[in-house]
Amino acid sequence: MARLAERPGVALRGARQTGKSTLCLTLMESGNRPFTYSTLDDASTFSLINADMRGFLDSQIGTLIIDEVQRMPCLMLEIKASIDRQRVPGKFLLTGSADIFKLPNNPDSLIGRLSKLTLWPLSQSEIEGKMANLAQMLFDGTPETFSTGGEEEIWSRIERGGMPEAVEMTERGRARWYNDYANDLIMRDLRDISNVGNTGALTRLLRYWAAFSSSELNLSNISRELGLPNTTLRDYYHLFVLLFTLVEVPAWDEPIGKDVMKRPKTFLMDTGLAMALARVKRVALERDKPEERGRLLETFLHGEIRKHAEAGEDPMAIHHYREAKGTLEVDFLLEDTDGRLIAIECKSAPRIGFADYQNLVRFRQKFPTRVHRSFLFYLGNEIKKLTEETWAIPMSYWWQN
Repeated sequence: MARLAERPGVALRGARQTGKSTLCLTLMESGNRPFTYSTLDDASTFSLINADMRGFLDSQIGTLIIDEVQRMPCLMLEIKASIDRQRVPGKFLLTGSADIFKLPNNPDSLIGRLSKLTLWPLSQSEIEGKMANLAQMLFDGTPETFSTGGEEEIWSRIERGGMPEAVEMTERGRARWYNDYANDLIMRDLRDISNVGNTGALTRLLRYWAAFSSSELNLSNISRELGLPNTTLRDYYHLFVLLFTLVEVPAWDEPIGKDVMKRPKTFLMDTGLAMALARVKRVALERDKPEERGRLLETFLHGEIRKHAEAGEDPMAIHHYREAKGTLEVDFLLEDTDGRLIAIECKSAPRIGFADYQNLVRFRQKFPTRVHRSFLFYLGNEIKKLTEETWAIPMSYWWQN
């Protein structure tokens, strides 16, 4: 509501089923301001708007909500013109299951006219009904003892994911829901934004990224492994990014030198979806499969960091850092608007030694004026102070703190 009071429009983006429409309906029911709701998922509404875009926009009262706006990219020019004719706060609330501003057929990005927000799946603290910004607390809070769940609870939460509808389901129903979700994504959502035809290749590709979430992006290697032309693979990859299914974490690009890798890491946006598509069962993670454990735990940690980092008034940037030949690597760098860095490592083990956090120590030694604090998130139950500004924190920080 604060953004609507300040800007002519707000664009609420995010993957399908993350709660965008529900949030809009909640705002309408709040009674704080008048709203008019239209969705382009409805065929008759789509035809009505398409027949007379300007007339439709100018006839609405209060804040006009247009749901699934990515289905009509040409509407963006009319929205821009409507704002320019009468520039008042809260004129439009647009939602989209694709990043409408990066679509190749979008005629205008509405720079300076819209405030852009992304709605991700629920964070673990949201599921528990807690609203503190835990990313900000890493910068300013003092790590304190809190109750922790066992390792079994962590894997249960990873399997459940954060999609609002799936969170309430049984384990069996949830697996079916996630597979249906992936099928709808390929058969419907991708076709809304692109003329893709090879659905089999898209399904294989999505399952691949589910299995290798948190990996550094190397399209040439994936092209050889899946037998897809590099240009086709690149196009498909960008489509999944546009749908918020895949999320990039760019390399920290401030250090200059040939030894610093520049490729981004790629994450699936939800661990429940990743486990369902990769056909990984929780019981297997609890017993063995160390590589899968590491990738899924890092994917889980990325999701929690991102949800909190983007929730504040001043969103934080997320990077990773790796030097050539793996001589120094840090899983995540969280950067605030003052340029302070939080260095973060992820370990899928209940016990830790110096080898597990030595990269945090070395990174701080290399960039002493930039690193504010360092944290190692792990599967143990205790907060441990490792050095003056380095702590080991249980993964349950994200829902118990």
